[in-house]
Amino acid sequence: MLSCWGSDVGLSLCHSKGAGPTSAEVTSVTGEPDGVARLLLGNDSLRLVDTVTLDWPGVWAGNRYDPVVVEGLRIRRAVRAVVLDPADHVLLVRFEFPHLVLWAAPGGGLEPGEHPHDALRRELLEETGLAAPEIGPVIWTRTHVFPFLDGSYDGQAESFYLVRTEAFEPRPAMSWEDLGGEYVTDVRWWPLRELRESGATFAPRRMPELIGRLAAEGPLPAPIDAGV
Repeated sequence: MLSCWGSDVGLSLCHSKGAGPTSAEVTSVTGEPDGVARLLLGNDSLRLVDTVTLDWPGVWAGNRYDPVVVEGLRIRRAVRAVVLDPADHVLLVRFEFPHLVLWAAPGGGLEPGEHPHDALRRELLEETGLAAPEIGPVIWTRTHVFPFLDGSYDGQAESFYLVRTEAFEPRPAMSWEDLGGEYVTDVRWWPLRELRESGATFAPRRMPELIGRLAAEGPLPAPIDAGV
């Protein structure tokens, strides 16, 4: 575990397991109001992602989600929901980009000042019609560097929350015309067997493996890196 203090992203990281000061700079932070955060640390020779417990309030104030800079890139903060029904079917949305079609967990970027839970409820209602879900823990994280089509960001840092619900027929609150403007073209439930046998592209790519592990073992004590 790392123990940190400072007043903002990019200031100071102090020590790791009593090893003394380090020159690593905090270049990115995501966290929760309970004080648990994930920091991306970097200098010329170090690239490290670790889970830390914050003992200072400056980085995470509960209402601050500015774009973060990772090695000079503009990274948008986002949330996604791993929605499972009692049979462990997972609810996924289909994104149809000009050069890529993939299935991913519902969710999206945070608005300025928006709490991640509020953002997740908004996105779930818009994309699937699921209203007022009970939001579980963060189970996965994912940072994906890619150019946004509108040029606004260079990538996205995502937190995946577990959401368990009864099975329901997806009926997005947004119109399909509006969803199409965000490249969303379908939403449906996937059984685990179909996930494993499908030739579809998923984000993250190892979605079938991750869902299988989640169904078999439940959420782990700490979030895991879901990969690209």
